[in-house]
Amino acid sequence: TMYISLELNEELIGKRLQRLIDTCNISHTPQHLYIKRFPTKSATLDDIFLLIDDIGIDVIVLDYLDLLNYKIGQNNWLDLESLTAYFRGYANERSMIALTASQTNREGLNNTKIIGLDAVAYSIGKVYTADYVITLTKSEAEQNTNTNITAFLAKNRRGKTWMQPLRVDFDTLEIKPIFSSPNYTNSNL
Repeated sequence: TMYISLELNEELIGKRLQRLIDTCNISHTPQHLYIKRFPTKSATLDDIFLLIDDIGIDVIVLDYLDLLNYKIGQNNWLDLESLTAYFRGYANERSMIALTASQTNREGLNNTKIIGLDAVAYSIGKVYTADYVITLTKSEAEQNTNTNITAFLAKNRRGKTWMQPLRVDFDTLEIKPIFSSPNYTNSNL
């Protein structure tokens, strides 16, 4: 498994991941976890692919795709869609799991309704290419808590979408489902 960061340093990521492994009692952890940081907008996807090919991994986490150095053409929307397709295609050819994150656009920033596919920042083309898209939202019912969020599987090429209230400890990154929440309803959509 390789975690590529274009923002946070390796030490901080390592500490967070170790806390997550320790507090969640994860029984199956990767034998090798590689963490590599590149300065924002300095690495291209090809730079990352060269690194991956040298090591040989089965899971890549890219934090996050929008911060790569890519040739900006006339249409940023199409450039990011192409970059996402390239990332997905590379992973599919190698039977790898590829994960990345994105931020919301301005409409999604202060949204207390469940964030949908139309709220992705910069280019909805990233969403068109993805197999799965999960959004994380603090719904209106969750605004008064520091730890509750809702995960929404907004896109699933292999099945139905779903929603799950979660409790997150941001210090340890421990995430637990909330199986019954009296303040949560599907009317938050």
